[in-house]
Order: sequence, then structure tokens, then C-alpha cells
Amino acid sequence: MAARRGRPPKSAVSLTREAIIATALDLVEGSPGGLSLRALAAALGVTPMALYPHIGDLDGLLEAMAERCFKEGSAQDDCGEDHDLRDLLLWYCGRVLQYPGLTSAIVARHGALPAPHRAWTDAVTRCILERGLPGIWRDILVDHLHGFALASAAGGAGREEALAVYASHADQLLGSMFAGIGKPLR
Repeated sequence: MAARRGRPPKSAVSLTREAIIATALDLVEGSPGGLSLRALAAALGVTPMALYPHIGDLDGLLEAMAERCFKEGSAQDDCGEDHDLRDLLLWYCGRVLQYPGLTSAIVARHGALPAPHRAWTDAVTRCILERGLPGIWRDILVDHLHGFALASAAGGAGREEALAVYASHADQLLGSMFAGIGKPLR
């Protein structure tokens, strides 16, 4: 039997931006196949084109997902002169441990980071530069954090247990930074 032509039947799910984001999070965190607009549309019972008015393209979807997961309660919102770099690192590590699939999808895009990630990275950079430390420490801290959190999540480590281990890593790294141990040898 040939497929019916014309407009597809209405989905049972009310297609809203929030429903799309929630379903996308379920997909990216619950399936090893990753995230695509086709898979998302199939999960929602709509065509991929039906998603575009709500979230735009895949980059728009990732931005919306990041806003929902990485903006709420963000540590950088309180960043001031006395802000603790350790708090920034632990907050973000907790989010990566909670949303490893989303973090991997964002990193895999190789495009501009979503706004919450840029804000966090900027806050970390400020904390490092305000203390007169070389900017390369930002890259070291961020790369270590991502590697640790994503490997821990993939290995099935519990969030609280992994966060406690990361806290000890952060203490060692920050101690080395502030003691000047990380200065290049000449």
C-alpha cells in the first residue's frame, strides 16, 4: 500500500518548545545513538520540519537545551570579586555529570558554545586572570573537568561519588596553580 500523500496526521503530543526540549533531553541522555532532528521528530510523532518553528536547527536545539540545563542555578551568576574558582568548577562538573549526553553533543558540534557555557568559561577566565595567573590554566582546568566528568559518567559512577573525587582533583590543581608549581620550566 502506498503512503498517503499530503499533510501527516496531527500528533497526539502538543508540540511546544518545552515538550521538544524535554523529549530531546530524554533522547540525548537515554540513548547511545545521539541526537538528531529526525530521531527527535520520530519520538514526538511529527515531521522534522515541524520542529523548526520552535527550535530552529540542531544548533538552536542544543542552545535551548543548554539554557535549560546549564543556566538554572548557575554559579557564574554570583561571580564577583570574591568568587571562588573552586565553586565554579564544582558547579559545572555537577552539571556535566548530570547531562553527559548533552555535553558530548555540544562538544561534538565544534561550533560556538551555547550562551551558558560561554558565560561559565568567561567566569573561569576572569577568576584566573584576576589572580595574575596565565590564561592556559583555563584550558587545563576545563579539559580536565570535561575528561573526568564524561569518563566518570560513561563508567557508570554515581554523581555524588564522582563529584567528591573531582573536588579532590580540583583542590590539587588549584593548589598547584596558586603555589606557582605550574609555571613553565626554562
